[in-house]
Amino acid sequence: MNEEIHDEGAWTPLVRAKGVFKRFSSKAETLEVLRGVGFEIPRKRTCSIIGASGSGKSTLLALMGGLERIDSGILEIGTYKLHELREKDLPQYRSRFVGFVFQFHYLLKDFTALENVALPAFMTGLSKKESWEKAQTLLEKVGLGDRMGHFPSELSGGERQRTAIARAIVNDPSLVLADEPTGNLDQVNARSIAELLLELPHITGATVVLATHDSNFASQADLRFSLADGRIATL
Repeated sequence: MNEEIHDEGAWTPLVRAKGVFKRFSSKAETLEVLRGVGFEIPRKRTCSIIGASGSGKSTLLALMGGLERIDSGILEIGTYKLHELREKDLPQYRSRFVGFVFQFHYLLKDFTALENVALPAFMTGLSKKESWEKAQTLLEKVGLGDRMGHFPSELSGGERQRTAIARAIVNDPSLVLADEPTGNLDQVNARSIAELLLELPHITGATVVLATHDSNFASQADLRFSLADGRIATL
């Protein structure tokens, strides 16, 4: 785990946003997706963001994940000031501090579940043996101990998403961002994945932020936000 998870209290904010604006421009128009958004998200807790399609949920997660840059405002994640962070430092932030879970799993089709999970750890400097051992432990924790040698095409939708979650946490991220993680699953698998994500703070100590259309899923998070017209509100 990241050291700072252990150093500060559980209710100390991990995420701080103040006056965050994000715009996308084309020749025809400028679309203001976020209009002065401000919020805090505590450590070791779950947070849901709910809103209509196109409301900016994915954009907000992309900003927190360092995949997009804010246009103005303040965005701090742990000790990182993303509004000031240099472009060349973003890859290290993403690989070591953040784990991503998407609606579509994006697993490498020619790699087994074990290899898919181990690869990010290996790429950040762990030995092959350590990476594979860590991946094996995580796959067992997410209920795939007997499926780790299978390729994505041999796994069910729920199993592929569990593999993606194990991959997201293999580098012990302080922040896990899940964008519509149950949106491509049937009801049974969606419920199972929701339960796993909501348990991650207890399993890993990470803060989990999830964007979802599912109001029932969203209601189970410790902290709940709604996003509409570029503005955020606490539920």
